[in-house]
Amino acid sequence: MDRTHRNTLLRGVDIIADLLRLVSLAGIPLAWVLYSWSSALVFVIVSVILIVPRATALPRPVDLAVAVTWLLAGWANVAGWYLLLDWIDIPIHIITPAATAAALYLLLVRVELVPPLQERQVRNPALILLTFALGAAIAVLWEFYEWLRYPDPQGSPFVGYADTIGDLFNGCIGSVVAGIGLAVWAWFGWGTRRIPLRGIASRARVGDA
Repeated sequence: MDRTHRNTLLRGVDIIADLLRLVSLAGIPLAWVLYSWSSALVFVIVSVILIVPRATALPRPVDLAVAVTWLLAGWANVAGWYLLLDWIDIPIHIITPAATAAALYLLLVRVELVPPLQERQVRNPALILLTFALGAAIAVLWEFYEWLRYPDPQGSPFVGYADTIGDLFNGCIGSVVAGIGLAVWAWFGWGTRRIPLRGIASRARVGDA
């Protein structure tokens, strides 16, 4: 792929991710009007999360994955998609912790709290294990949120022993997949930042993606 086509593709990914951020922001007043203030608060949280990958220049695939998964999770929660499509709970609890764990690992690399992706001493199993730990923690925090938002387990399908264990299991599966994805990412030599959209490719940092 030549430089022009590559930049066009990267710019297209940026536009899609930015549009999803706008949709999330629009969800705040919309959820307030259609549902409740607590539903609007969900989109406040989602909007903040979606801004982080853009503000920190995370790689575009990670940025887009975070935007898609969290926006989907937000609307599923607020609009009651879990009640209309009970199966949707499974993929959402797989892909959302996965995307978030990958993004969080890349950010932690920058502040040197976890080993760099291309560190020779870091083996793929260690990278997968660390990403799994991050994703599992995210899945636990998600269950805490559901417990606080829906305090009556009898009146909500989101809280209960079976649902909680299933959500945690799905989150752990997604986290392992994210760890494998990061191992592949590291194998290609890609880094923690997105490629700048510039006319001269040599200005892009080596290893960025």
